[in-house]
Amino acid sequence: MWWSPVEGKVLGDTPADWVRSMTETLRNFSRHVQDSFEDAALAPWTLEVLEIVFGGRDAVRRLHPYSFLICPVSPLVLERWEIDAWLTLRGYDIPVAVMPMPIMGATAPGSLLATVLVGNCETLGTLCLVEAAEPGVPFIHAPTLATMEPRSGRVAGGAPHAALNAAGVEMARFYGLPALGSGPGPAAFTPGIRPAYEKASGTAFGCLAWPDILVGPGTLAEATVFSFEQTLIDVEVWRLCRKTHEGVLVDDARWLTDVLERVGPGGQFLGEASTRRNVRSGEWLLPKLGVHESHEAWTAAGAPDIMAEARAQVEDILARHEPPALGEDVERALEELRTRAKDAST
Repeated sequence: MWWSPVEGKVLGDTPADWVRSMTETLRNFSRHVQDSFEDAALAPWTLEVLEIVFGGRDAVRRLHPYSFLICPVSPLVLERWEIDAWLTLRGYDIPVAVMPMPIMGATAPGSLLATVLVGNCETLGTLCLVEAAEPGVPFIHAPTLATMEPRSGRVAGGAPHAALNAAGVEMARFYGLPALGSGPGPAAFTPGIRPAYEKASGTAFGCLAWPDILVGPGTLAEATVFSFEQTLIDVEVWRLCRKTHEGVLVDDARWLTDVLERVGPGGQFLGEASTRRNVRSGEWLLPKLGVHESHEAWTAAGAPDIMAEARAQVEDILARHEPPALGEDVERALEELRTRAKDAST
């Protein structure tokens, strides 16, 4: 899915700015989009963009290509502008993700359990509101629960933070709701050793709780900094955690007792067809970052580090990116809409 990792993508607050932002997002990214906006007057423009790109209101209702993010203000406040903006989208079955962000010791009481309680109340309160306004609208349970760093007052990373997010996912499971988690969120400002272990532990906790959506790849400093290189590293961390979560799969094809019997004591299994087959089938996890050869090979390659490798991959991905084609009719309709939005903005 697509999530705006940083502010400033719209570069303005007029209908023309918003239509341009949505158009560029849908032109460059073909997955589900989750976003929000502050002005209810932008809702009709949003719906018109979605109708043009996806083929009408019925298609938008069926495909659910866009969801709206509501963030209650802890403790226990819903902001009028955000609710009014979502209410203006009614009739299109636009899913709602509710993401309160209580901070233990600051905007939530000073215990892990009480922080879970605050986030849960804020999420369920918003659930009651949106279901009363549009019964049956899809809903995503998405509290981002955090702890305060007592020495600075800033948001803290680390194990308590990760445990809170896992607890939020467990509450979603208790109610039978789709769950959004946010594990990989370190306090460090730049990629390095500290965000590596913070993100690894946070992602592992999130993976154990197994949310339907996990947000946060590429973010640093508690989502105030975004890094393309960190995104690739975080995806690699997620691959490791996902493989761990999968565990040891048990079925008749995996016992390989016939292979063990044939090779016998003192043998080796490198040349076995089952080894080659399972390397390709996913029994192994093949890393996509890092040198996995000898020290001599690593030295001969110039002793590359992960950041340099990730940066090279980022540059290659951006150079090869080809936006999905929307079609001539869609582009003409979007251009006409942009012209009307520009006229409405003057």
